[in-house]
Amino acid sequence: QFEDEKFNTKISRATDALGQVSRVGKEISWSLSSLVTFIGAITAIVFVEPIIGILIIVTAIPVAQIRVKQNKMSEDTYKKAEPTDRVAWRLLLDPSSMPEIRIVNGFSQLIKSWGVNMKKSQNMFFENNKNMAKYDAATDLIQPVVNFISNIYFFRLLVGGSLGLDQFLFLRG
Repeated sequence: QFEDEKFNTKISRATDALGQVSRVGKEISWSLSSLVTFIGAITAIVFVEPIIGILIIVTAIPVAQIRVKQNKMSEDTYKKAEPTDRVAWRLLLDPSSMPEIRIVNGFSQLIKSWGVNMKKSQNMFFENNKNMAKYDAATDLIQPVVNFISNIYFFRLLVGGSLGLDQFLFLRG
């Protein structure tokens, strides 16, 4: 045990949160812009072809739910890995940390501890990434399927004379 784990975990999380505050404004702006764009596009599509608009909305809901679940999984992994990650990286890389170990030349124990903690940390992140890949595969498949179905539907309407070329090009875009 090289440190007071609970205290240092709180300090690390507070420091990380402070760095994230600066990104919040950009993230909110980007999210609102995306939401307005999505609502505008869906409104335009619903007026021309309601079936496709409904299809897009229905497929967007599970994708949003999956992304929320992925964010929660990542956050849980970072919180769980924080103590081992700190020992694996921060204590070894900071020359001012643990001067007593450097004075008594206790590097062998330090390196052994580093190896154990590094492996634990990497295993946690690898497991999280492996779980997230399953969700990514599902969500990444939805958009091409919806595009394919929409294009076939719009092309049939174009060939049938229900849509003009300008409407077809608008809806495809």
